[in-house]
Amino acid sequence: MDNIEELRLIINNWEIIKALLEKPQSPIELVEKIDQSLARISQRLKILEAYGIVSWSKTNEKEVGKPRKVYSINKEALFILDLFQGMGNISKITMNKEVLSLIRALSYHHKNSIILAHFLLENNKLFHSDVIAIINLDSMIELLIICKNPEQVKQGISNEEIRKIYNMDSKVFCYKLTEIIEGIKKGDLHFIGLVKVAIPLYDPNNYIQKLREMINNE
Repeated sequence: MDNIEELRLIINNWEIIKALLEKPQSPIELVEKIDQSLARISQRLKILEAYGIVSWSKTNEKEVGKPRKVYSINKEALFILDLFQGMGNISKITMNKEVLSLIRALSYHHKNSIILAHFLLENNKLFHSDVIAIINLDSMIELLIICKNPEQVKQGISNEEIRKIYNMDSKVFCYKLTEIIEGIKKGDLHFIGLVKVAIPLYDPNNYIQKLREMINNE
């Protein structure tokens, strides 16, 4: 499984993984913490086990008339989970643009970080951008995208999956770098406001910082 597929698997099962990172637990214990049925949690655990993310052991205790199964995170999987907890052991994973953006999205401590990462996965054309930055995550997903072909990127953006699963809308501000620079020079409050609040997920050339310096010098 490649890095993106592993990230997708973790994102789609993050509530279960997060609970198991606290301590090993049985499916019934997970049901008490997570708003999902026992059947669904058991199914999710089997998938995570198949991909080597979790493993289980039996105890002498009984649960629903059977030996109690306790699931825990595999040591081999901990390195990628450590990244989500705070950009930990980066050396063990190929840090391409997609992976770096997703990890930073998940490491951004906000209640909707998982939704943001899911949105990025569903709209992978955004990864061709020069900048991916958060504008707002409270009531909806709002992103600032700086790229060479805004129209092409905007045409490929879909919110259908996110709206269906999470009942949340999205808004993507997509511009060329030259458009934003011209807007700042003209004192356009729209562009100035976007740059001031933007939280970069991917910005290897530090465009956001440079644009803020430009605002301060105008």
